[in-house]
Amino acid sequence: METQPLRRAANMMLSEKQELVDLVAKYAGIIENKMTDRVSAAEKGVAWAAVSSEHNAISSTRRTAEQLKQVCCCNVYWPLAAQI
Repeated sequence: METQPLRRAANMMLSEKQELVDLVAKYAGIIENKMTDRVSAAEKGVAWAAVSSEHNAISSTRRTAEQLKQVCCCNVYWPLAAQI
């Protein structure tokens, strides 16, 4: 059984990053919640799915919620939020 190699997605353009920051800010109350119980985790999953669907509606590159979460947590939103 052969596995398919992972394909790398295109880099995010600056406009996509700004749109992502705006979308995450819209759901910041849920996404930035520090609670780790089952209900909060489910709410965060729903919020990230909403961010993903809204992002994919306006972007030319389709990205999953996990991809956006990784980009957002490490590179885009929190460093920008710290500057504000």
